[in-house]
Amino acid sequence: MNLRLFFIFILPFFMLLACVDEKKEVVLEGETSADTQVEIEVEIDDNEDVPDSIESNNQQNETKEQDDAHTTEIEMKNDNVSDQLLENEAFRIEIPTQNSIVSTGFIVQGQARVYEATVQYRLLNESGDILTEGFTTASEGGPYWGDFEIIVDWVDNGDTSGTLLLFEESAKDGSEQHALTIELTFE
Repeated sequence: MNLRLFFIFILPFFMLLACVDEKKEVVLEGETSADTQVEIEVEIDDNEDVPDSIESNNQQNETKEQDDAHTTEIEMKNDNVSDQLLENEAFRIEIPTQNSIVSTGFIVQGQARVYEATVQYRLLNESGDILTEGFTTASEGGPYWGDFEIIVDWVDNGDTSGTLLLFEESAKDGSEQHALTIELTFE
């Protein structure tokens, strides 16, 4: 057998069989040394044995389709929340919303894009006195968005309203950066 014939026709055919995609149809195009284009098309009958790697690819594609459907569902749910979402360049707060009625132990949930993932918070009463303050760590540090949750506890002094302040502390001078203010009513 001519070695040239082997490399032009036979070897690509075997390579083709090894590279069958999930559609079970492959087109191989190439050029021979005589600048003649060669096109080989192979279809595998569904009744034939399919290599495990192809079955694995099909399962991965089905899983990806399910994930895509789930992502679309989540995006649709998030579209409904976006009207109430409080946000600035560093914070996206899902709960509480502006003017929410809260009691001690309320939860703050959201995302932050802050230095070293450190989210600072301070709860003030209507007179501006600090009721509680602290920090938590988001799941990711800036420049990425990281999820966080804070449980805000304070001693109830009979105050009827207050302000939750979320901010990032400057690494340079300790000043408050990107402050987000949420007005609250206490029950």
